[in-house]
Amino acid sequence: MINNKDIESVSVETSEDYGFVNQGGSYYFYDKEAGKLPRLYQHILSEAKSRIDIWDPYFSKRSAQVFDSVINDGVTINIITKCKSEGFWDKRYETQVNEFADEIKSVLKGNEVTPQLYIHCYFASPFKHDWHDRYLIIDKKEAYLIGSSLDDQIKPQRNFGIYHIVDSKDVNLITRKMNKCIEDRILAGNTKNCYSRQ
Repeated sequence: MINNKDIESVSVETSEDYGFVNQGGSYYFYDKEAGKLPRLYQHILSEAKSRIDIWDPYFSKRSAQVFDSVINDGVTINIITKCKSEGFWDKRYETQVNEFADEIKSVLKGNEVTPQLYIHCYFASPFKHDWHDRYLIIDKKEAYLIGSSLDDQIKPQRNFGIYHIVDSKDVNLITRKMNKCIEDRILAGNTKNCYSRQ
């Protein structure tokens, strides 16, 4: 678990090592002009002991590289993302999800880590999204509002921020909303258990 003292240590002493600027508070700014790789997201993932919940409407195969820092075996990883199909699980999208899952598993295999990996899809037209913001929750306790999608967490593409949500009531609110979305996706049959596929 990353407690406030740990975050302060990262922000004051080492945030620049992760490519971020921080003035001692809860907000971390990635300045791509500094020329460093944005590695704070990966650092946060490395702290997970039991569970990682990611809400991000966009993914690609290269996004899987962010998981290279997951080092604890048996971690449950939930990824909630947008499906671009016409309101049902079609073969085209299933192929994309499987490719993404295979890339994640390949990255984690190098760390000798076998998580429970689930990808939960919700359906949205190009003009209507269920959620806009991206979130990262670690072990149901630490929550972050992420200013850019997974691809931006692995190479310097654009400026963005990561906000550490420290108020427990706010963390509980986001956690409840995310858990409800996961439950709804499972009930609708829009969840892929990526380790059930050999």
